[in-house]
Amino acid sequence: MKSLFVFCISLLIFSCSEKYKKVNLIKLDSNSQKVIPINNLSTEFSILSQLSFREDGEVLFIHLNYFDSDPNYLFVNSLDDPEVDLVLKFDGRGPNEVGGVTDFYFHDYDSIFLIDRYRYQVSLADSSGEVLKRYRLKENDSNMPGEDSVLPWVTSK
Repeated sequence: MKSLFVFCISLLIFSCSEKYKKVNLIKLDSNSQKVIPINNLSTEFSILSQLSFREDGEVLFIHLNYFDSDPNYLFVNSLDDPEVDLVLKFDGRGPNEVGGVTDFYFHDYDSIFLIDRYRYQVSLADSSGEVLKRYRLKENDSNMPGEDSVLPWVTSK
């Protein structure tokens, strides 16, 4: 009961804070629909997705195929302009390899974080597919889970 009380007080404090007053909202209109096109590379199952609110007001829907795809594709669709339908391709092997992408975070077209959780690797790439930086998430070279490691997980929520 005490933890519920602390949670409620914390929620009240954060919700009243000036810092947290700006919230991005998408208005749902029951008379209109947003159509996200799929092609022969994508699926309609997009649990690995993110909404990106651009400075110009445009809202992008970015998603990754849930099932392993080789090469790795990231799909970018505009909720405002259905003509914006981009497929970003990232190499699984080679000099610009990102491994098998299991999670991602789209900051902008020049900063896309791609996570290969089973290799404990994060790659910072741009929309051309070039890897700008690669980060190892374990101290040793093993890809096996250990006592001092867990598999990484990312969410845009």
